[in-house]
Amino acid sequence: MGLFSKNKKSESNIPSRAQKLAENGGIPLTTEIPSRKPGEKLDRFYEKESCLALGNTEGLQTGSILQVRRDGVLATVLGKDIAQIESQRRRDRVNEYFDKSGVYSSIDARVVAIEGEHLYCNLGFYVSADS
Repeated sequence: MGLFSKNKKSESNIPSRAQKLAENGGIPLTTEIPSRKPGEKLDRFYEKESCLALGNTEGLQTGSILQVRRDGVLATVLGKDIAQIESQRRRDRVNEYFDKSGVYSSIDARVVAIEGEHLYCNLGFYVSADS
């Protein structure tokens, strides 16, 4: 190998958008919110929360995991904003999570259904098992 040889990264090692969506962040596709994560307990659970689509929902499927952001914005595992929780009470609850991060440890959002411009998601709010 010469001093100035280039090592090219194999493009086949870089997952495509479709592969990332299919892998769903390494979490199996299911609409169930687990009652316990390692070191956490489920504090609050909301079923079939209506969310208004903000963008293209292509590639999402039942059981997809969405990231929950401030103001109830939901994003794909790729970080693209996809929807917003419609209920002001639930958005307030999400903001409370961010404001009291010492109490809540994580939020799960899983797609239950996609109907036109609406997503329906199950939301799970977790606290540290020590709380």
